Amino acid sequence: MIGPGGNGPAAGVQSRRLGSRVDRSPSARAPRAIPHAANSKEDHDSPPPLIEVVAGCLEGAGVAQWGVAACPDEPWPYGPALPRAVSIGVALAPEAIGPVEAGPTPTYFAEYRRANDVLWESAQRLATALESHGATAVPLRPTIGPTVGDKQAVDMTAAGVFAHKTAATQAGLGWIGKTAIFVSPRLGPWLRLATVFTDADLPTGEPITEGGCAKCRRCVDACPVGAGRDTQWLAGMPRAELLDVVACMDENERHVEAGGLCGICVSVCPFGRRLLRG
Repeated sequence: MIGPGGNGPAAGVQSRRLGSRVDRSPSARAPRAIPHAANSKEDHDSPPPLIEVVAGCLEGAGVAQWGVAACPDEPWPYGPALPRAVSIGVALAPEAIGPVEAGPTPTYFAEYRRANDVLWESAQRLATALESHGATAVPLRPTIGPTVGDKQAVDMTAAGVFAHKTAATQAGLGWIGKTAIFVSPRLGPWLRLATVFTDADLPTGEPITEGGCAKCRRCVDACPVGAGRDTQWLAGMPRAELLDVVACMDENERHVEAGGLCGICVSVCPFGRRLLRG
């Protein structure tokens, strides 16, 4: 699988099942206002807790949700050797991803790139803020079409790229669906991810280590090449048990007019399509 997030072997997977805990993870949060009450001169002069620094950088800046993962002692493939990973999610516009149910579009590709730009700006801003408070911080770019030579990579590890879904599942933000896409219980797969690794002492979320798709197979049935395996994800599962990756990548590469992105399985997910109803 992709680590606990979908590409390559899982490293340091922490065990906690989905159950009813998804929305209660302390760091799996939607944007919110954090009160800054200064009741005394000492309160006023004291620096804010680092978790408030994170919130101040990310919330209200185009970020839809974020969370903090505890990293394993042995670093994840292509992840820095730091103890925390801040997973950042930027939502895709429903009007851009919704119509992809009928087939790939250039509009979806443009929205995909826009979300990646917002993610990278947010990740860099957060890293700078954490460094200004004395922490080490390493932002990693959102991935897009990783390649080996002139072919898309079968997985992120083969491409030498960190799989952001690893940090997102370990932060408690969601799980991996039946076509190896990351699924947030609030946004479905209608978002993009980036990660900032840090040694800042941040509270972490409760990892999700099993899928929440139950009997749903909308993405499996919608795939034009039948790449999905209709398998419920468990952390540590090889990606090949979820998806015929070569068939999926070949289908993506066929859609040059849409930037080499298919996206049909992303579009049809019921967790995402709820956003079209407001």
